[in-house]
Amino acid sequence: MHHVTTHGYQEMGSPPFAELMAEAGANLKRGLRVTGHRGEHGDLLHLTREDWLAGSALALDDFGAQMSRNLGSERLVVGLPCPDELFVAGADSGWAEVIHEQVLGSEYDTTELVPCVVLLEPGGMRLLAERQA
Repeated sequence: MHHVTTHGYQEMGSPPFAELMAEAGANLKRGLRVTGHRGEHGDLLHLTREDWLAGSALALDDFGAQMSRNLGSERLVVGLPCPDELFVAGADSGWAEVIHEQVLGSEYDTTELVPCVVLLEPGGMRLLAERQA
């Protein structure tokens, strides 16, 4: 946690916050792989990362806008069955229910953030479902 302490920040030269956020965003994007699937339910995006923690992409400031552009929908359902992958589809697509069922049925251990399903809209993000321990 050294990098988030005041002392660590000062050692880095006290860069402007915007620079830190830009670097954090670049780190979250690094190695991120987006695979598209087209089917009877509509379009589905599957995000993974070469190493791990693809779910962190949800924290990107342009995540909703990018996914909306790719899917042609402003309202998105995002499923996080585990920290290492995300599923994204239009909230009104046939994938919404499938994502919900698959995420809540995930074999991944329940932790603070996963498995869960969130709704992304232009006005923000809302938790739709999470599996209880």
